[in-house]
Amino acid sequence: MKPPVQHSNSSMTAPEPRTGTRPLPAYCAAIVAVGTEVCAGDIANTNGAWLANELTKAGLRVTLHLVVEDDRTDIAHALDQAAKAASQVFVIGGLGPTTDDFTREVISSWTGRPLVFQHESWQRILSRFERLGRSTPPSNKQQCYFPQESEVFANANGTADAFTCQTSSGKIWALPGPPRELKGIWNDHFSPLLKNVVPASARRQLRTWQCLGQGESLLAEITEQCLSGSDLERGYRARFPYVDIKVWVPEQSQNDAKHWLSRLGESLKPWLVGIDHFDLAEDFAMHLVGKSGVRIVDHVTAGSFFARVFPALTRCNVFVESLCYTPHPFNESDLVSSTPAETNWDPGIDAVFTLHGLTADGDWFISAEARNGKTFSGKFQTHLRSPEWSNRNQVYIAEQSLHKWSLWLKSISQQKPATAPAG
Repeated sequence: MKPPVQHSNSSMTAPEPRTGTRPLPAYCAAIVAVGTEVCAGDIANTNGAWLANELTKAGLRVTLHLVVEDDRTDIAHALDQAAKAASQVFVIGGLGPTTDDFTREVISSWTGRPLVFQHESWQRILSRFERLGRSTPPSNKQQCYFPQESEVFANANGTADAFTCQTSSGKIWALPGPPRELKGIWNDHFSPLLKNVVPASARRQLRTWQCLGQGESLLAEITEQCLSGSDLERGYRARFPYVDIKVWVPEQSQNDAKHWLSRLGESLKPWLVGIDHFDLAEDFAMHLVGKSGVRIVDHVTAGSFFARVFPALTRCNVFVESLCYTPHPFNESDLVSSTPAETNWDPGIDAVFTLHGLTADGDWFISAEARNGKTFSGKFQTHLRSPEWSNRNQVYIAEQSLHKWSLWLKSISQQKPATAPAG
Protein backbone atom coordinates (compact mmCIF):
# COMPACT_ATOMS: atom_id res chain seq x y z
CA MET A 1 0.00 0.00 0.00
CA LYS A 2 1.37 3.36 -1.01
CA PRO A 3 1.52 6.30 1.45
CA PRO A 4 -1.04 9.05 0.96
CA VAL A 5 -0.05 12.33 -0.58
CA GLN A 6 -0.07 15.19 1.92
CA HIS A 7 -2.14 18.24 0.96
CA SER A 8 -2.01 21.83 1.98
CA ASN A 9 -5.29 23.66 2.56
CA SER A 10 -4.96 25.54 -0.69
CA SER A 11 -3.36 23.73 -3.59
CA MET A 12 -1.00 21.02 -4.77
CA THR A 13 1.57 21.32 -7.54
CA ALA A 14 1.54 18.84 -10.42
CA PRO A 15 3.54 18.04 -13.56
CA GLU A 16 2.53 19.16 -17.03
CA PRO A 17 -0.63 17.55 -18.40
CA ARG A 18 -0.52 14.86 -21.06
CA THR A 19 -2.32 15.58 -24.30
CA GLY A 20 -4.13 13.36 -26.79
CA THR A 21 -2.61 12.58 -30.19
CA ARG A 22 -5.68 13.27 -32.32
CA PRO A 23 -8.99 15.15 -32.11
CA LEU A 24 -11.93 12.97 -31.08
CA PRO A 25 -15.66 13.39 -31.55
CA ALA A 26 -17.35 14.76 -28.43
CA TYR A 27 -19.64 11.74 -28.30
CA CYS A 28 -16.95 9.07 -27.81
CA ALA A 29 -16.64 7.76 -24.24
CA ALA A 30 -14.17 5.52 -22.40
CA ILE A 31 -14.60 3.94 -18.97
CA VAL A 32 -11.79 3.39 -16.47
CA ALA A 33 -12.74 1.34 -13.40
CA VAL A 34 -10.26 1.62 -10.52
CA GLY A 35 -10.01 -1.15 -7.94
CA THR A 36 -7.64 -3.98 -7.08
CA GLU A 37 -10.62 -6.10 -6.01
CA VAL A 38 -12.10 -5.77 -9.50
CA CYS A 39 -8.83 -6.72 -11.20
CA ALA A 40 -8.43 -9.70 -8.88
CA GLY A 41 -11.90 -10.97 -9.68
CA ASP A 42 -13.19 -10.54 -6.13
CA ILE A 43 -16.11 -8.54 -7.55
CA ALA A 44 -17.48 -8.19 -11.06
CA ASN A 45 -17.28 -4.87 -12.86
CA THR A 46 -21.04 -4.33 -12.83
CA ASN A 47 -20.47 -0.56 -12.55
CA GLY A 48 -18.76 -0.51 -15.93
CA ALA A 49 -21.53 -2.49 -17.61
CA TRP A 50 -24.26 -0.33 -16.07
CA LEU A 51 -22.54 2.94 -16.95
CA ALA A 52 -21.80 1.82 -20.52
CA ASN A 53 -25.46 1.01 -21.02
CA GLU A 54 -26.50 4.42 -19.70
CA LEU A 55 -23.94 6.20 -21.86
CA THR A 56 -25.13 4.32 -24.92
CA LYS A 57 -28.74 5.27 -24.19
CA ALA A 58 -27.58 8.88 -23.86
CA GLY A 59 -26.23 8.70 -27.40
CA LEU A 60 -22.52 8.32 -26.70
CA ARG A 61 -20.34 5.69 -28.34
CA VAL A 62 -18.39 3.74 -25.71
CA THR A 63 -15.07 2.87 -27.34
CA LEU A 64 -13.04 1.44 -24.45
CA HIS A 65 -13.31 -0.28 -21.05
CA LEU A 66 -10.30 -0.51 -18.74
CA VAL A 67 -9.94 -1.97 -15.24
CA VAL A 68 -6.82 -1.12 -13.23
CA GLU A 69 -5.48 -1.78 -9.75
CA ASP A 70 -5.19 0.84 -7.03
CA ASP A 71 -1.84 1.95 -8.38
CA ARG A 72 -0.92 5.50 -9.35
CA THR A 73 1.18 4.52 -12.36
CA ASP A 74 -1.44 2.10 -13.69
CA ILE A 75 -4.21 4.68 -13.33
CA ALA A 76 -2.14 7.28 -15.18
CA HIS A 77 -1.41 4.81 -17.99
CA ALA A 78 -5.12 3.99 -18.19
CA LEU A 79 -5.92 7.69 -18.57
CA ASP A 80 -3.37 7.86 -21.38
CA GLN A 81 -5.10 5.04 -23.25
CA ALA A 82 -8.59 6.33 -22.54
CA ALA A 83 -7.76 9.83 -23.78
CA LYS A 84 -6.58 8.36 -27.09
CA ALA A 85 -9.83 6.47 -27.54
CA ALA A 86 -12.41 9.02 -26.39
CA SER A 87 -12.92 12.66 -25.54
CA GLN A 88 -15.22 11.83 -22.60
CA VAL A 89 -13.39 9.70 -20.00
CA PHE A 90 -15.39 8.28 -17.11
CA VAL A 91 -13.36 7.15 -14.08
CA ILE A 92 -15.07 5.00 -11.45
CA GLY A 93 -13.74 4.47 -7.93
CA GLY A 94 -10.85 5.59 -5.76
CA LEU A 95 -12.59 8.66 -4.29
CA GLY A 96 -12.93 7.28 -0.76
CA PRO A 97 -11.25 8.29 2.54
CA THR A 98 -8.64 5.51 2.80
CA THR A 99 -4.96 5.51 1.84
CA ASP A 100 -5.60 3.45 -1.30
CA ASP A 101 -8.10 6.02 -2.62
CA PHE A 102 -5.98 8.34 -4.72
CA THR A 103 -7.81 8.64 -8.04
CA ARG A 104 -8.23 12.40 -7.50
CA GLU A 105 -4.47 12.77 -6.98
CA VAL A 106 -3.65 10.94 -10.21
CA ILE A 107 -6.18 12.99 -12.17
CA SER A 108 -4.68 16.15 -10.68
CA SER A 109 -1.20 15.11 -11.76
CA TRP A 110 -2.34 13.86 -15.16
CA THR A 111 -4.22 17.06 -16.03
CA GLY A 112 -1.66 19.40 -14.50
CA ARG A 113 -4.29 20.96 -12.23
CA PRO A 114 -3.31 21.23 -8.55
CA LEU A 115 -5.71 19.92 -5.93
CA VAL A 116 -7.76 22.57 -4.15
CA PHE A 117 -9.73 22.14 -0.93
CA GLN A 118 -13.50 22.49 -1.36
CA HIS A 119 -15.20 23.79 1.79
CA GLU A 120 -18.73 22.95 0.60
CA SER A 121 -17.84 19.27 0.30
CA TRP A 122 -16.36 19.27 3.80
CA GLN A 123 -19.51 20.86 5.21
CA ARG A 124 -21.63 18.18 3.53
CA ILE A 125 -19.50 15.46 5.12
CA LEU A 126 -19.70 17.09 8.56
CA SER A 127 -23.47 17.39 8.26
CA ARG A 128 -23.80 13.78 7.15
CA PHE A 129 -21.91 12.42 10.17
CA GLU A 130 -23.79 14.75 12.46
CA ARG A 131 -27.10 13.32 11.21
CA LEU A 132 -25.74 9.84 11.93
CA GLY A 133 -24.79 10.90 15.43
CA ARG A 134 -21.10 10.15 14.85
CA SER A 135 -17.92 12.18 14.88
CA THR A 136 -16.28 12.81 11.50
CA PRO A 137 -13.03 10.86 10.95
CA PRO A 138 -10.18 13.19 9.92
CA SER A 139 -9.39 10.93 6.94
CA ASN A 140 -12.62 12.02 5.24
CA LYS A 141 -11.07 15.42 4.67
CA GLN A 142 -9.03 14.06 1.77
CA GLN A 143 -12.32 13.60 -0.09
CA CYS A 144 -12.69 17.38 -0.27
CA TYR A 145 -9.75 18.03 -2.61
CA PHE A 146 -10.45 18.44 -6.30
CA PRO A 147 -8.38 19.44 -9.36
CA GLN A 148 -8.38 23.19 -9.77
CA GLU A 149 -11.34 24.57 -11.75
CA SER A 150 -13.21 21.28 -11.45
CA GLU A 151 -16.98 21.25 -11.20
CA VAL A 152 -18.01 19.37 -8.06
CA PHE A 153 -21.29 17.44 -7.71
CA ALA A 154 -22.83 16.61 -4.34
CA ASN A 155 -23.21 12.93 -3.48
CA ALA A 156 -26.60 12.46 -1.81
CA ASN A 157 -25.81 8.85 -0.92
CA GLY A 158 -22.28 9.05 0.49
CA THR A 159 -19.26 11.20 1.30
CA ALA A 160 -17.44 11.02 -2.05
CA ASP A 161 -18.55 13.93 -4.21
CA ALA A 162 -18.10 13.49 -7.95
CA PHE A 163 -16.35 15.98 -10.20
CA THR A 164 -15.60 16.83 -13.81
CA CYS A 165 -12.38 18.24 -15.11
CA GLN A 166 -11.61 19.68 -18.52
CA THR A 167 -8.56 18.40 -20.39
CA SER A 168 -6.86 19.57 -23.56
CA SER A 169 -8.67 16.89 -25.58
CA GLY A 170 -11.95 16.51 -23.72
CA LYS A 171 -13.31 15.93 -20.26
CA ILE A 172 -12.88 13.62 -17.28
CA TRP A 173 -15.92 12.56 -15.29
CA ALA A 174 -14.96 11.09 -11.88
CA LEU A 175 -17.53 8.99 -10.03
CA PRO A 176 -17.53 7.12 -6.70
CA GLY A 177 -17.32 3.34 -6.79
CA PRO A 178 -20.22 2.12 -4.59
CA PRO A 179 -23.06 1.31 -7.05
CA ARG A 180 -25.73 3.22 -5.12
CA GLU A 181 -23.57 6.35 -5.07
CA LEU A 182 -22.54 6.03 -8.71
CA LYS A 183 -26.14 5.66 -9.87
CA GLY A 184 -27.22 8.55 -7.67
CA ILE A 185 -24.59 10.86 -9.17
CA TRP A 186 -25.55 9.73 -12.65
CA ASN A 187 -29.27 10.33 -12.18
CA ASP A 188 -28.91 13.57 -10.20
CA HIS A 189 -26.18 15.25 -12.22
CA PHE A 190 -24.37 13.54 -15.08
CA SER A 191 -27.30 12.23 -17.11
CA PRO A 192 -28.88 15.70 -17.51
CA LEU A 193 -25.52 17.22 -18.43
CA LEU A 194 -24.82 14.64 -21.13
CA LYS A 195 -27.98 15.49 -23.02
CA ASN A 196 -26.08 18.42 -24.52
CA VAL A 197 -22.84 16.54 -25.26
CA VAL A 198 -24.05 14.58 -28.28
CA PRO A 199 -24.91 16.82 -31.24
CA ALA A 200 -28.18 16.10 -33.03
CA SER A 201 -26.28 15.11 -36.15
CA ALA A 202 -24.49 12.35 -34.24
CA ARG A 203 -27.35 10.89 -32.22
CA ARG A 204 -28.29 7.32 -33.02
CA GLN A 205 -31.09 5.01 -31.99
CA LEU A 206 -30.29 1.36 -31.35
CA ARG A 207 -32.88 -1.08 -32.70
CA THR A 208 -32.69 -4.74 -31.70
CA TRP A 209 -34.44 -7.79 -33.16
CA GLN A 210 -34.48 -10.75 -30.76
CA CYS A 211 -34.43 -14.04 -32.66
CA LEU A 212 -34.94 -17.58 -31.40
CA GLY A 213 -34.43 -20.91 -33.16
CA GLN A 214 -31.74 -20.04 -35.69
CA GLY A 215 -27.95 -19.64 -35.52
CA GLU A 216 -26.04 -16.37 -35.55
CA SER A 217 -24.23 -16.98 -38.86
CA LEU A 218 -27.37 -17.53 -40.94
CA LEU A 219 -29.21 -14.63 -39.31
CA ALA A 220 -26.19 -12.41 -39.99
CA GLU A 221 -26.21 -13.42 -43.66
CA ILE A 222 -29.91 -12.59 -43.93
CA THR A 223 -29.33 -9.23 -42.25
CA GLU A 224 -26.42 -8.32 -44.51
CA GLN A 225 -28.47 -9.17 -47.60
CA CYS A 226 -31.42 -7.11 -46.37
CA LEU A 227 -29.32 -4.05 -45.52
CA SER A 228 -26.92 -4.26 -48.46
CA GLY A 229 -26.81 -0.82 -50.02
CA SER A 230 -27.73 1.02 -46.83
CA ASP A 231 -25.29 2.90 -44.60
CA LEU A 232 -26.82 1.51 -41.40
CA GLU A 233 -24.33 0.12 -38.89
CA ARG A 234 -25.20 -3.35 -37.65
CA GLY A 235 -23.94 -5.80 -35.08
CA TYR A 236 -24.71 -9.27 -33.74
CA ARG A 237 -24.88 -10.75 -30.27
CA ALA A 238 -25.39 -14.44 -29.48
CA ARG A 239 -26.82 -14.85 -25.96
CA PHE A 240 -28.16 -18.35 -25.75
CA PRO A 241 -30.79 -19.20 -26.72
CA TYR A 242 -31.24 -15.86 -28.51
CA VAL A 243 -29.42 -14.03 -31.26
CA ASP A 244 -29.79 -10.24 -31.20
CA ILE A 245 -29.62 -8.38 -34.50
CA LYS A 246 -28.63 -4.78 -33.73
CA VAL A 247 -28.94 -1.81 -36.05
CA TRP A 248 -27.92 1.75 -35.18
CA VAL A 249 -30.12 4.33 -36.91
CA PRO A 250 -29.02 8.00 -37.02
CA GLU A 251 -31.80 10.17 -35.64
CA GLN A 252 -31.68 12.42 -38.68
CA SER A 253 -32.18 9.38 -40.96
CA GLN A 254 -35.19 7.80 -39.24
CA ASN A 255 -37.52 8.26 -42.18
CA ASP A 256 -34.99 7.05 -44.74
CA ALA A 257 -34.33 3.95 -42.65
CA LYS A 258 -37.96 2.80 -42.43
CA HIS A 259 -37.77 0.90 -45.72
CA TRP A 260 -34.63 -0.98 -44.66
CA LEU A 261 -35.93 -1.80 -41.18
CA SER A 262 -39.25 -3.04 -42.52
CA ARG A 263 -37.43 -5.26 -44.98
CA LEU A 264 -35.23 -6.65 -42.22
CA GLY A 265 -38.14 -7.33 -39.88
CA GLU A 266 -40.02 -9.21 -42.58
CA SER A 267 -36.99 -11.38 -43.38
CA LEU A 268 -36.41 -12.22 -39.71
CA LYS A 269 -40.09 -12.95 -39.06
CA PRO A 270 -39.82 -16.79 -38.86
CA TRP A 271 -37.50 -16.47 -35.84
CA LEU A 272 -38.48 -13.08 -34.45
CA VAL A 273 -39.61 -13.06 -30.81
CA GLY A 274 -39.48 -9.37 -29.93
CA ILE A 275 -37.99 -5.99 -30.78
CA ASP A 276 -35.82 -3.71 -28.65
CA HIS A 277 -36.42 -4.17 -24.88
CA PHE A 278 -39.10 -6.85 -25.23
CA ASP A 279 -38.96 -9.72 -22.71
CA LEU A 280 -40.92 -12.94 -23.20
CA ALA A 281 -41.53 -13.61 -19.52
CA GLU A 282 -42.91 -10.10 -19.00
CA ASP A 283 -45.11 -10.46 -22.08
CA PHE A 284 -46.40 -13.85 -20.90
CA ALA A 285 -47.23 -12.41 -17.48
CA MET A 286 -48.94 -9.31 -18.89
CA HIS A 287 -51.37 -11.51 -20.83
CA LEU A 288 -52.34 -13.11 -17.51
CA VAL A 289 -53.01 -9.91 -15.60
CA GLY A 290 -56.34 -10.19 -13.85
CA LYS A 291 -56.09 -13.96 -13.48
CA SER A 292 -56.00 -15.34 -9.95
CA GLY A 293 -53.39 -18.01 -10.60
CA VAL A 294 -51.87 -20.50 -13.01
CA ARG A 295 -50.48 -24.01 -12.70
CA ILE A 296 -47.27 -25.08 -14.45
CA VAL A 297 -46.81 -28.81 -15.03
CA ASP A 298 -43.23 -29.43 -16.10
CA HIS A 299 -42.04 -32.85 -17.29
CA VAL A 300 -39.16 -31.39 -19.30
CA THR A 301 -37.13 -28.42 -18.02
CA ALA A 302 -36.44 -29.46 -14.41
CA GLY A 303 -37.82 -26.16 -13.13
CA SER A 304 -36.17 -23.83 -15.67
CA PHE A 305 -39.53 -22.65 -16.97
CA PHE A 306 -40.84 -21.86 -13.49
CA ALA A 307 -37.65 -19.96 -12.58
CA ARG A 308 -38.01 -17.91 -15.77
CA VAL A 309 -41.62 -16.83 -15.29
CA PHE A 310 -42.05 -16.66 -11.52
CA PRO A 311 -40.61 -13.11 -10.99
CA ALA A 312 -42.72 -11.64 -13.80
CA LEU A 313 -45.91 -13.37 -12.66
CA THR A 314 -45.31 -12.21 -9.10
CA ARG A 315 -44.92 -8.60 -10.27
CA CYS A 316 -48.28 -8.96 -12.04
CA ASN A 317 -49.92 -10.36 -8.87
CA VAL A 318 -50.59 -13.74 -10.48
CA PHE A 319 -50.28 -16.73 -8.15
CA VAL A 320 -48.27 -19.59 -9.69
CA GLU A 321 -48.30 -23.23 -8.65
CA SER A 322 -45.57 -25.50 -10.03
CA LEU A 323 -45.63 -29.29 -10.40
CA CYS A 324 -42.12 -30.25 -11.49
CA TYR A 325 -41.26 -33.82 -12.44
CA THR A 326 -38.01 -35.55 -13.35
CA PRO A 327 -37.65 -35.24 -17.15
CA HIS A 328 -38.69 -38.48 -18.84
CA PRO A 329 -39.55 -39.78 -22.33
CA PHE A 330 -42.98 -38.69 -23.53
CA ASN A 331 -45.56 -40.68 -25.46
CA GLU A 332 -49.05 -39.90 -26.60
CA SER A 333 -50.65 -41.94 -23.79
CA ASP A 334 -49.40 -39.31 -21.33
CA LEU A 335 -52.07 -36.94 -22.66
CA VAL A 336 -54.93 -39.16 -21.44
CA SER A 337 -53.33 -40.39 -18.23
CA SER A 338 -52.46 -37.11 -16.58
CA THR A 339 -52.65 -37.15 -12.81
CA PRO A 340 -55.68 -35.48 -11.17
CA ALA A 341 -53.34 -32.91 -9.61
CA GLU A 342 -52.52 -31.71 -13.11
CA THR A 343 -56.05 -31.43 -14.46
CA ASN A 344 -58.29 -30.54 -11.51
CA TRP A 345 -59.50 -26.94 -11.51
CA ASP A 346 -58.68 -25.97 -7.97
CA PRO A 347 -60.03 -22.62 -6.73
CA GLY A 348 -57.75 -19.80 -7.84
CA ILE A 349 -56.30 -21.67 -10.86
CA ASP A 350 -57.41 -20.08 -14.15
CA ALA A 351 -55.02 -21.78 -16.58
CA VAL A 352 -52.76 -24.83 -16.75
CA PHE A 353 -49.57 -24.89 -18.84
CA THR A 354 -47.96 -28.29 -19.42
CA LEU A 355 -44.57 -29.15 -20.88
CA HIS A 356 -44.94 -32.82 -21.88
CA GLY A 357 -41.76 -34.02 -23.60
CA LEU A 358 -40.28 -35.37 -26.82
CA THR A 359 -42.71 -37.10 -29.17
CA ALA A 360 -42.00 -40.10 -31.40
CA ASP A 361 -41.52 -37.86 -34.43
CA GLY A 362 -38.83 -35.80 -32.69
CA ASP A 363 -40.86 -32.74 -31.68
CA TRP A 364 -41.22 -31.26 -28.22
CA PHE A 365 -44.88 -31.17 -27.21
CA ILE A 366 -46.56 -28.58 -24.98
CA SER A 367 -50.18 -27.79 -24.19
CA ALA A 368 -52.31 -25.33 -22.27
CA GLU A 369 -55.90 -25.05 -21.10
CA ALA A 370 -57.84 -22.14 -19.67
CA ARG A 371 -60.75 -22.39 -17.28
CA ASN A 372 -63.03 -20.92 -19.95
CA GLY A 373 -62.42 -23.98 -22.16
CA LYS A 374 -59.83 -22.45 -24.51
CA THR A 375 -57.05 -24.96 -25.28
CA PHE A 376 -53.68 -24.98 -26.98
CA SER A 377 -51.31 -27.67 -28.21
CA GLY A 378 -48.06 -27.08 -30.01
CA LYS A 379 -44.80 -28.62 -31.14
CA PHE A 380 -41.34 -27.36 -31.95
CA GLN A 381 -37.93 -28.81 -32.69
CA THR A 382 -34.46 -28.39 -31.25
CA HIS A 383 -31.17 -29.94 -32.33
CA LEU A 384 -29.81 -29.85 -28.76
CA ARG A 385 -30.76 -33.40 -27.79
CA SER A 386 -27.52 -35.08 -26.73
CA PRO A 387 -26.92 -35.52 -22.96
CA GLU A 388 -24.17 -32.91 -22.77
CA TRP A 389 -26.66 -30.28 -23.97
CA SER A 390 -29.39 -31.15 -21.47
CA ASN A 391 -29.13 -27.94 -19.40
CA ARG A 392 -29.01 -25.67 -22.44
CA ASN A 393 -31.83 -27.63 -24.03
CA GLN A 394 -34.03 -27.03 -20.98
CA VAL A 395 -33.43 -23.27 -21.29
CA TYR A 396 -34.20 -23.39 -25.01
CA ILE A 397 -37.44 -25.33 -24.48
CA ALA A 398 -38.51 -22.92 -21.74
CA GLU A 399 -38.11 -19.95 -24.09
CA GLN A 400 -39.84 -21.65 -27.02
CA SER A 401 -42.73 -22.62 -24.75
CA LEU A 402 -42.99 -19.06 -23.49
CA HIS A 403 -43.05 -17.78 -27.05
CA LYS A 404 -45.81 -20.12 -28.23
CA TRP A 405 -47.95 -19.68 -25.13
CA SER A 406 -47.61 -15.89 -25.30
CA LEU A 407 -48.82 -15.92 -28.90
CA TRP A 408 -51.76 -18.13 -27.87
CA LEU A 409 -52.70 -15.89 -24.94
CA LYS A 410 -52.51 -12.86 -27.20
CA SER A 411 -54.73 -14.51 -29.81
CA ILE A 412 -57.48 -15.46 -27.35
CA SER A 413 -57.40 -12.04 -25.71
CA GLN A 414 -58.07 -10.49 -29.12
CA GLN A 415 -61.03 -12.75 -29.87
CA LYS A 416 -64.31 -10.88 -29.53
CA PRO A 417 -66.95 -12.62 -27.45
CA ALA A 418 -69.94 -13.91 -29.38
CA THR A 419 -73.06 -11.77 -29.14
CA ALA A 420 -76.64 -12.98 -29.18
CA PRO A 421 -78.62 -12.15 -32.33
CA ALA A 422 -80.96 -9.20 -32.05
CA GLY A 423 -84.65 -9.79 -31.44
